[in-house]
Amino acid sequence: MEKPKVLLIQEDVKSYRTPIYELINREVDLTVACTLKNEIKESTFKIINFPYFKIGPAIIHQGVSRLLNQYDAVILLPHLKFVWLDHIVFTRHRYKVLTWSIGKHVSYDRPYDLSTPPSWMDRVFEGIQDRADACIFYMPDPIAYWKKYKDIDTDKYFVAHNTVKIEDFDTLPPFAARDSFLFIGTLYAQKGIGELIEAYSKAKEKAGKLPPLNIIGKGPEKEAIEQQIDELGLKEDIQLCGPIYEESALKDYFFKSILCISPKQAGLSVLKSLGYGVPFVTHTDAITGGEKTNIVDGENGLFYDTVDQLVSILTDASENPEKYSTMSQIARNYYLTQAPPEKMARGVLDAIKYALRQ
Repeated sequence: MEKPKVLLIQEDVKSYRTPIYELINREVDLTVACTLKNEIKESTFKIINFPYFKIGPAIIHQGVSRLLNQYDAVILLPHLKFVWLDHIVFTRHRYKVLTWSIGKHVSYDRPYDLSTPPSWMDRVFEGIQDRADACIFYMPDPIAYWKKYKDIDTDKYFVAHNTVKIEDFDTLPPFAARDSFLFIGTLYAQKGIGELIEAYSKAKEKAGKLPPLNIIGKGPEKEAIEQQIDELGLKEDIQLCGPIYEESALKDYFFKSILCISPKQAGLSVLKSLGYGVPFVTHTDAITGGEKTNIVDGENGLFYDTVDQLVSILTDASENPEKYSTMSQIARNYYLTQAPPEKMARGVLDAIKYALRQ
């Protein structure tokens, strides 16, 4: 039986998505259309460029009908800047249309918040989802959110649990061998790395000695971070490791980390950390695309509200690291049972099958 032809339209095609797309491609003939940037060099699925031009913030895709009519199903990202593309849900078309998103309009200035009523932009967002044949969310929470405000057809909503693939291994190494803390991610001010360094300095004063802190990543805050480390006299304690992309090297850093800390942003590093059995620490109000909901406070990670609370966490982990051994095992088990790549791919495939039946 010939596999259905599916087009997935992405603004940026990220290399960390390759394992997920490969799994999807096993059951459908997948093509990923890249609008702006493609990081993938080799793949079993097809990758094409989607021509466009810009009018202000809007991205106007070219040759929409000619391209989309070649496929049985099209998966798109609902967003106001893709208005020329998203309007297809309101027109006649032979292919099925799916949306894949976090379920709300968010940005660095507009946090992911399911506790407040939808804005007018959220309403536009949901209007596109309403006309789609199926909708895919990264987490189940947005389904319950929209049910509060609208009579939605829950049968057409699917969850592809947002995650990343980590390097395969059988068992976690002994927790007693862990001797450091970890931050991983692009060095942006919004991530609160300065807050982490401040808390580390205070914890060191309090405890006398702390495990070293490894910071993996590059970005515009590097010089400010170096200056802060120098001013606080922490050159011997905090290592700027630069960007590391090789998964086996990242695994080595995670395997020697007691905690992974990202004060003001909790993205896919949450899943990577849990996968390697490292409890994740972040602020209660950290910026997130929903990944923060994977953290169960006190079980596979920790939330904090003040710098003093973060200081206490670092101090406690330094003085009583064995307390976090059980948390490490729970983190690893959570990833294996709730967030493996296969589960994410299955959510997308189930949505495609449902849409094609409509």
